[in-house]
Amino acid sequence: ARTSKDAWRGAAHGYGARVGSAVYLRWLASNDYPLAAVEEIITGTTDSETVYSEYLSDAGKQ
Repeated sequence: ARTSKDAWRGAAHGYGARVGSAVYLRWLASNDYPLAAVEEIITGTTDSETVYSEYLSDAGKQ
């Protein structure tokens, strides 16, 4: 079979499923891996405004 030179680039070209960052991080979390704040933003568990507010609160700047 012939494979194009762009086959390695991912699912955008139809060469198979690609697991994205959010899917992978949700899988890690479901296996008791504690996510960092930025990873929770990626998975949609929280948003950047909430994380920043918590950061300011912890730093005593709010």
